[in-house]
Amino acid sequence: MVVSFPRKTHWTRNVTPDLDGKEVVLTGWVWDVRDLGNIKFVLLRDREGIIQLTIKKDVAPESVWSLTQSLGKEDAIVVKGIVKASKIARAGVEVFPSEIHVVAKSKALPIDIWGSVETDLDTRLKYRSIDLKRPINSLIFRVESETVRAIREVLYSRGFIEVFTPKIIVTSTEGGAELFAVQYFERVAYLAQSHSCIRRS
Repeated sequence: MVVSFPRKTHWTRNVTPDLDGKEVVLTGWVWDVRDLGNIKFVLLRDREGIIQLTIKKDVAPESVWSLTQSLGKEDAIVVKGIVKASKIARAGVEVFPSEIHVVAKSKALPIDIWGSVETDLDTRLKYRSIDLKRPINSLIFRVESETVRAIREVLYSRGFIEVFTPKIIVTSTEGGAELFAVQYFERVAYLAQSHSCIRRS
């Protein structure tokens, strides 16, 4: 059986007070659930940030309220709801869900990504793909990406073209660097450690 979900319309960072009263569809992972009795706050995280979902008993659909009881951290969900500008919510906006769909339930993570418990470096490196869920870590890649984008834009504006050099080489061209050997058909080759280059056209 094929299960279909509403199609995502926005990233969390695109949901601003300007969309007050508009319907949006968001996808992501449950970062946290805060239970205040007759009102629950679900923090939804995607690649772009975190946004607050507000679910009020007797206001939200019963199906949404019931499902919220079983949500756990890092569950993957799809949310359709109405945007409301808010002076209280950290992002200045919150979403009142009319639908919540659980795409996948999470299992207990081997490391703490919320900062409640300090995890030693060796363990973090062992589970690096999970450790990258921490906002401070993903920020590293965002800064790197924006830096490379700025460099490219400057060089392109000055008539340079980008050249993608071979990634599998026969011998080292970067004297003294540690080589990463790979079996390439009948012979041993090495992974290049340099990046693509940009030269003037």
